[in-house]
Amino acid sequence: MMRAMAAASLAVAFAIVALVWWHSGPLPIVFVIMTAAGIWATIMMAALLMGLMFLSSGTGHDEQVEDRISKDVLGEDE
Repeated sequence: MMRAMAAASLAVAFAIVALVWWHSGPLPIVFVIMTAAGIWATIMMAALLMGLMFLSSGTGHDEQVEDRISKDVLGEDE
């Protein structure tokens, strides 16, 4: 799954760099590399965090947490 997201995010990064290049003209190579790396890293971080959220949800760890604050503050009963 992460390999597919890496490939998709790389494609999106190159597409955005190409769009900026087309709109602004020739760009310095450092700008192109840093822009593509930033876009790729941002999408990969989002994919990683989303994957960890689904992994945590699937293991049942979230159901074992006792919420002490909702009883006192909100007056909720479990």
